[in-house]
Amino acid sequence: MNIILKRILLLSISVLSFMSITSKAAESIDDIIWTTESNAAPYNYVNKNNEVVGDSVEIIKRVLKITGSTKTSKDITALPWTEAYNNALNNKNYALFSAARVSEREKLFKWAGPLVGDKSIIFSKKSNNIKLNNLNDLKQYKVAAIDNEVAQQLVSSAVKDLKFSFGVDTTENLNKLNAGTVDVIVTDASIINYLVKSSGFNPDDYESIYTVAEIQLWIAFNPLTSDALVQIVQTALDKK
Repeated sequence: MNIILKRILLLSISVLSFMSITSKAAESIDDIIWTTESNAAPYNYVNKNNEVVGDSVEIIKRVLKITGSTKTSKDITALPWTEAYNNALNNKNYALFSAARVSEREKLFKWAGPLVGDKSIIFSKKSNNIKLNNLNDLKQYKVAAIDNEVAQQLVSSAVKDLKFSFGVDTTENLNKLNAGTVDVIVTDASIINYLVKSSGFNPDDYESIYTVAEIQLWIAFNPLTSDALVQIVQTALDKK
């Protein structure tokens, strides 16, 4: 190889290295695309004014402020759970909250948190008089759930070939329970209890009949998101 070709080769390598470094350095908190579930009060939901609000949203707002992001809660995209989950699963820099961090999901995402704790439960009307000795007993009942929601994933791992009646959100599943088209709901305790009260139903008419797991809700990042960005968010959460 003559000296001119060597110089061209070295120059090309230098340019590529610089572009790589510059690209990495250019990543900022504003590259994160924030997404959440649209109907999961009290954590995150869309109110009557079409604003994304909730306890977890308040935490994210503080993260944005601490990190100096130019984004606000108006930049958070609220979607039905399954759509929001799949977006975070398949698109770089997508961040989904509030997502339960469980072993079934551990390697699917990168994580920052926790935000808050909760319980995944089996929920029913007291008048149904359902008692579960274990999760396999669910096979004799009609079970409502949200596809890829943590309670559904946990139950599916424990009970093979269990068939679900999937609702787009917890409101739809509660309506099914009240109409008698399902017997139980696989859900998160805080979400279903909040929904019952806010919808004007009598909480004494319902009960948690089985605790599937104690869970913690985190921010789930698409795995292609850089470790540096995830760490920026984690550092901000540690200061909240």
